[in-house]
Amino acid sequence: MSNQSLTAKKLIKQAAIGQTERHATARAAQARLAADLAAVPVALEAPLVERITEIHANQRRICAQAEQLDSDVAALRKLNAKWRNLTTSTRNKLKDYGDVQNWAEIVDQDLRVIEETIKIVQTTEY
Repeated sequence: MSNQSLTAKKLIKQAAIGQTERHATARAAQARLAADLAAVPVALEAPLVERITEIHANQRRICAQAEQLDSDVAALRKLNAKWRNLTTSTRNKLKDYGDVQNWAEIVDQDLRVIEETIKIVQTTEY
């Protein structure tokens, strides 16, 4: 029996050592899993924070561009008003010129009629 009892003791001892090793392995695996799980939020958060930062920067740039666009549109409105006034003024001057030219042609025609009448009168008197 002593051989069997030694063998049983060895088996129990080996089983206990194996169980201790399995517990240690399980605890190490559990620690690695906990560390990996703890790293997940950080791993997920970093790209999100980077993307959010980029989005905010883009929003600021877009707002600045929108303000610049508003300013440019206001400047274009002023320029359009100036051009409109210039074209209206030019059109009126051309219209006035046309009126003056028409008047000059009428006066010229009247003067020719008077000149022709004077010639007729002068030729009939002599």
